[in-house]
Amino acid sequence: MKPSSRLLHQVYLRRDGRLMGRIPTRLLIPKIQDGTLKATDEFSAEQRHWQVLGRHPQLAPYFRARAPGVPQGLDRELGDLAALLEEINRG
Repeated sequence: MKPSSRLLHQVYLRRDGRLMGRIPTRLLIPKIQDGTLKATDEFSAEQRHWQVLGRHPQLAPYFRARAPGVPQGLDRELGDLAALLEEINRG
């Protein structure tokens, strides 16, 4: 089986640059829905390449679903702003 075709069963999570631990991928959506995970949290399979949860095409809609009454696109803009502020803080 090619590495790129294998299923990802667990991911590492970090918040504000700090490792939060590792969880099964099947728990990502429930943890987003219950508010445990934030759109600005990051995930990685191997702790080298990190991706922001709120920017992932399959996960982003679950963050929008948590914010009724927020104007369309505002949550994405706020996520972008949060990511920018994180980059600035890292220097």
